[in-house]
Amino acid sequence: MRKAALGIGIIALLALAAGAWLLTDLNRFRPQVEALIAEQAGFDIEILGDLGWRLLPMPAVTVERVQTVGGEWQVDEWRYSPIRDHHAVRGLQFQAQGAEGRCDLEFRPRHSTSTSPQATAPGLVPVQALHQVNGSGRCGEVHLRFGDQRFEDLTVEFEVVGGAARLDLQAPSVYGGSASARIEADAAAEPVDWNVRFNADRLRAQDLKPWLTEAVVWEAELAYQGEFQMQGNSVPELAASIVGESRLDGGPGRLGAPFLDQVKKAASPFARGAGKAAPGPVRYQSLAGTWSIEGAAQRLVIALDNLVLKAKGEYQLADDRLDMTAKVAIEEGAEDAAFEANPLLTGIGIPLRCAGRLAEPGCALDDDAVRQLLAEAAKDGSEMQRKVDAIIEEKVPPKQRQAARAVLRLLGGSIREDEQP
Repeated sequence: MRKAALGIGIIALLALAAGAWLLTDLNRFRPQVEALIAEQAGFDIEILGDLGWRLLPMPAVTVERVQTVGGEWQVDEWRYSPIRDHHAVRGLQFQAQGAEGRCDLEFRPRHSTSTSPQATAPGLVPVQALHQVNGSGRCGEVHLRFGDQRFEDLTVEFEVVGGAARLDLQAPSVYGGSASARIEADAAAEPVDWNVRFNADRLRAQDLKPWLTEAVVWEAELAYQGEFQMQGNSVPELAASIVGESRLDGGPGRLGAPFLDQVKKAASPFARGAGKAAPGPVRYQSLAGTWSIEGAAQRLVIALDNLVLKAKGEYQLADDRLDMTAKVAIEEGAEDAAFEANPLLTGIGIPLRCAGRLAEPGCALDDDAVRQLLAEAAKDGSEMQRKVDAIIEEKVPPKQRQAARAVLRLLGGSIREDEQP
């Protein structure tokens, strides 16, 4: 009996020793763990550090220094809990074209993904990957590059649940100010639904020089915010479906641009006082603008002190082609307003047409709109006719006033006849 008990005890000790040996030296299972992580994460990986395990508070396997085979990213520690089917990643260092940073994240694979949309081509977001996991994370020390521009020390927080992703971006120092954005992409929808909200404050306009043409001179402090909705998973799809509005607030400041010079030249007949239409930067006290988008259709309203521009038309993103009509009016303003108009012509919209590239739109008087303006000026009882008549009384010698009015009526009648079908 004693021999049997001794034999059982020896077997039990050997089993415990074998179990302890297996558990304390997990590195012998490196190929199996690499295969497990690769299967769960969807990447081919290699383990450079040690493997370990813990029993409490939840059994888990820990892996140190994991990286993709190509070296695109590396992890300080990857912890996997098989009971919860839960992954915790600490110190994920990634470096890709235009971005780098360090993240901590947690995720759980979703195994019921048989009905997930099948991506037919690469897109802006990995649709299938968003359906394969639920998780969240935070990234710090993020650096982004756009051409020659580099943005430092950004923070990103994100969450993925049921194929819907949310990303919050904070930029504490950008162009002298701060900015934040929230991007939501619902890959459970077909096509993918997007919502983008952003807010920027105290931006230095002079620091935006890399995004402006060389001819633009702008010194100001700006605030910019907006929200847009889109659908699709490619740039052309998003550009065709975008709907939303953004708002610009700023002032005082100093602004000079070819477009502004063209506006001043067109407004010169309406101005009062020498030098009002001189080219070059102008100093202003306030600037406010609203930009509305519905696909290619664009609407723009800008108030630069008492100069008000209202424009509408189309901008084709794929071709960088702009075609818009606009009206510019000089309204009544304070004594320090940037623009001054003859009181008799205050508020009259100067019709313009702008076409070309977005960075360098060619703007000139809109002939069709000018004809309509002249026809309105010749229409008896119209507001325009009363203003023009007042100008004739002020500027035209008494003996020539009747002839001027007759010429105006003749011109207006000719224009109306030409417009008859």
